[in-house]
Amino acid sequence: MEQIDIYQKPLKKVIFHSLIQATQFESFRMVMGLFGGKLKNERNTIYDSIIVAPKSSKLEVEWGSEEISKISFYDEQLYEKEMFVVGWYCSIPNSGSFFNDTNRLNQKSWQYRNKKSFVLIIYPEGAPSKNFQDILKAYRLKDIQYFDFSENAWEELDISVTDREKDEFINETLDDYNNFVSTELKDKSNLHNMENILSEWKF
Repeated sequence: MEQIDIYQKPLKKVIFHSLIQATQFESFRMVMGLFGGKLKNERNTIYDSIIVAPKSSKLEVEWGSEEISKISFYDEQLYEKEMFVVGWYCSIPNSGSFFNDTNRLNQKSWQYRNKKSFVLIIYPEGAPSKNFQDILKAYRLKDIQYFDFSENAWEELDISVTDREKDEFINETLDDYNNFVSTELKDKSNLHNMENILSEWKF
């Protein structure tokens, strides 16, 4: 199974993002964002992540001119660091299915830019198990020209957390998240500033 390498900081950031949207509102809310990195020995290495769409519903992420502008600006920032968008992430409820037409077309557009591009799927409702595989999975389309909208069109990728054992990382991240909720989100008005708080790493 092909492997992607991801540093702890960007991965922790997207886990926090998805957990906040899944647990701190009246109903589950999806999230979406991008990963910045490089190709090393034909393998994606992720150094950075950005929240693209903080507004969402259970069934879809809301897009608009603000989100499109954010992607363009992020591209420019990565270029200055000799990096580029190597993948994207989204969260879904356990009862949902990622393998649909919309997500296939989204992944196809990223693989046109970079054949190694991938998607990281986050299942926030799996967090209580503290099992890495219950929370995070990564995929890539086997062939962007192949018109198969089923799960068979995708290949699963192995996720490697740089310098950490995966379940150890998840346990620490979930503990950090609980502390984050009890401090930063004790005042629920901070939810409106959630994107800035995560960007500045105030935890």
